[in-house]
Amino acid sequence: MSITDTFDTSRNGWIFENWGETSTFSWDLFRRTYIGINPTQDCIEAPLDCAFYEIFKNCASGGNCGGMSLLALAMFKHGGWMGFCGPANFYSGVSQPDRTDLYQAINILQARQFSASGIENFMDVVDSGNLNNAITAYNTVRSHLGSGDYCVLSIANDALGDAAHTVIPYATNQVGGTRYIYVWDPNSPYDDYGPSHYDAGLNRIVINSATNWQYVQRDGYTGTRTYNGQPTGWCFAVPMSKVLRKARHPLALDMVLDGLMALFVSGPGTVAQVEDEEGRRLYTTDAAVHTSRGDFETDPAHRLPGIARWPWYADNGSGPPGELYFLRGGTTRRRLKITLASQKPRLMHVGADSLIELEASGSANSRDVIELAGVGTANQGIRVSSSNPRRSFNINQVHKFGGAQGWRGVKVDGVRPGKAGLDLRATGFLRAVEIVTRGANQELKGTVSRFEAGKLTSKDVPNLRISRTQPAQVAPFR
Repeated sequence: MSITDTFDTSRNGWIFENWGETSTFSWDLFRRTYIGINPTQDCIEAPLDCAFYEIFKNCASGGNCGGMSLLALAMFKHGGWMGFCGPANFYSGVSQPDRTDLYQAINILQARQFSASGIENFMDVVDSGNLNNAITAYNTVRSHLGSGDYCVLSIANDALGDAAHTVIPYATNQVGGTRYIYVWDPNSPYDDYGPSHYDAGLNRIVINSATNWQYVQRDGYTGTRTYNGQPTGWCFAVPMSKVLRKARHPLALDMVLDGLMALFVSGPGTVAQVEDEEGRRLYTTDAAVHTSRGDFETDPAHRLPGIARWPWYADNGSGPPGELYFLRGGTTRRRLKITLASQKPRLMHVGADSLIELEASGSANSRDVIELAGVGTANQGIRVSSSNPRRSFNINQVHKFGGAQGWRGVKVDGVRPGKAGLDLRATGFLRAVEIVTRGANQELKGTVSRFEAGKLTSKDVPNLRISRTQPAQVAPFR
């Protein structure tokens, strides 16, 4: 094909509709998506791979719109991709592809949204203030159509619970001050909606200004659905070269230099606030539940830089698997304060050669504060407090040392921080951890582990008694 050819919605789009996954992605699919994944799901050999897999495995629970768009574009541009030849409408299916190998190929490209370059591009868009700038998206699409590096376009409405969606922008036009982006939609295959939608020219995003844009979608889920940029929607373009090819996942060892980290909170609950030691914050308020993208702090004097909340693409009605945030740059070294308003949350912080997991007990609502300092350094600190005096946590820390797969680990169960709080202070990359309470006396149970030269060594440390005057020390194998 020539770069002057136009994407034909009747030929180059799939005839089956977007679908959501009812089961999690397999480890084998994980390996086929990224470079350098451990051969088996062995959390002793590869704890950081396992940690990121917990995020990865649910990334198509709402749909495969990104994978469908990327594979259709690759087949259009290159004539074929991953063993499949264009045009896309050759392949049969109704609510999903009939062929298992095509099904899995779309899964893989759906998951490539989590590649290191894809995350970096997303955070660049957020940091530049262009997350909801349809004119910038229009210009990006227009310039890349000319170069042959076609884009996928991400759109969403204001509500945080309203999932993002991915479409193929294949043509642009401007009449006076109004710009138009024409799109193929994975939720709207041509054979179902061609004459009344595509042939009528209704498959377009109408742009009046950066935030004043609208797209009326026809799909099998809702019949008609409107995406728009006001008051605070979502519209940005991603060149396919950023996410198409197999690459490292964002928390792989060679990404540590970028200081890229992930914060994943799952279970019944929500993140009320994320802030640093200077009081810069992610949200304008510490509300128990954030429902609008307008809740994000935008004032440069107060906004927490280097953090972005990741969108879960498509929506099959099941809701997102949790709240996912990516952080980079200076956030590696500073203190990070995370406030949870929840019932029974599980928090996982991954990156900079380290893993921190906190899992709460009980079902009552509580306001919990987790402060992280020096993450990834020799002297890592965790401070935990809770509005519920009965709330307990199991806290697990892992840090790499002694070669590519070596690590030390410390796990402490039954931590009851209360309102006064409790500190876990590590030294020497988890060579030792000191536990200090500022509240009631308590007894804990610990486990220390070391994995080195392919061998795991562990031992239990029972009856850890701590008080305000007597801290407890857990010393892993040296």
